[in-house]
Amino acid sequence: MEWLPFPRTKQGWIAAFLLILVLFVTYYWLLFSVLEKFYETALYTTKSLEVEPVKCDEQNQKVLQQLELEISSPRYAAPFGARWFFVTIHNKNEQPIEDIKLWIELRPKEAERLVLPSIFGNSFFAEKSLHLSRLEPNSTTSGRILLYTILDTEMRVWLHINSKCIAKIENNLPTITIDILKYLSHSFVENILLPPWSNLILCVAVIVICYITEKKEKEENLINLSSMSLIAGVILPMRWLLCILSLTFMLISLPWLFPSKLFELLLLIIFLLMMIYYKPEKCKKSISWLPKKNI
Repeated sequence: MEWLPFPRTKQGWIAAFLLILVLFVTYYWLLFSVLEKFYETALYTTKSLEVEPVKCDEQNQKVLQQLELEISSPRYAAPFGARWFFVTIHNKNEQPIEDIKLWIELRPKEAERLVLPSIFGNSFFAEKSLHLSRLEPNSTTSGRILLYTILDTEMRVWLHINSKCIAKIENNLPTITIDILKYLSHSFVENILLPPWSNLILCVAVIVICYITEKKEKEENLINLSSMSLIAGVILPMRWLLCILSLTFMLISLPWLFPSKLFELLLLIIFLLMMIYYKPEKCKKSISWLPKKNI
C-alpha cells in the first residue's frame, strides 16, 4: 500500500483531518451558496409559466387555472451530451388530477440528427415527456426530462390532462444555445463541485495534497517527516488548496468573460507559460530546430 498517495506520518493525518474540517465549513458556509446561485442563474433559466388552453372543455379549463408550473430550462448544450429539463407542478385544486402528461417540442433551425445514441442508455431516442398518473389536491411534485440537441433550439412545452384537455405553456423560454465551453463548465459544476460528489472530491484533494507536501518537504529539506510541526503541515497544504480553488473558479468563469476563440487562445498561452516555467530545458530542446542568427 506504499504506492497510495496517503500521508505517511501522524502529523500528516492530523493536518489532513483539520484541513478537511476547515474546507467543509468554508465550502458549505461561503462557497456553496455562490455555486448554487451560479448554477441556477447562469446555467439555467427558471420561470413560473402560465397555461393556455388549446383544446379543453369548460371543466378542464377551471382545473388548468389552478395549476402552477415552474420550469428550469438549460441555457447551453453540446453535440456530445445531454441536459436535464426540470419541471415542478403545483395542484391548487381541491380535487386530484388524473393522467398528467407534459412534453417538450424542440424546434432546431435545421433537421435534428441523433449522432450519439449511446448517451441515452438503452433508449435510442431521448425521453422528452413526463407522465404523472395522479396529482393529489394541494400538492406539489417535480420531475425532469432529458434533452439532447446539436443545434441552437427553441422549445415549446405542452400539457395534457385527463386524457381530454391539451394546453400550451406560455412560450417565453430562451433558446438553448450550443456552446461547448459553457456546457463543460456546467458539467464540471454539476458533477464535481456540487454535492454529493464534491464531498468525496474535497476529501481526496486534501489527502493527496498533504501527501505531496510531505514528500516535497522531505526531498527538499532532507528532514525527518516526524519532526515537521503540525502548523507547517497545515499551512503548506492550505496554500495549495487556495491556489487550486482560485484557479478552478477562474476557469469556470472565463467562458462568460471572453469569446470562445479568445478563451482558447488564453488557455494555450497559460499552458505554454507553465511549460516554460516548469520545464525550461525541454522547451529549449523543442525549439532547437529553429535557425540561429549569426551575430
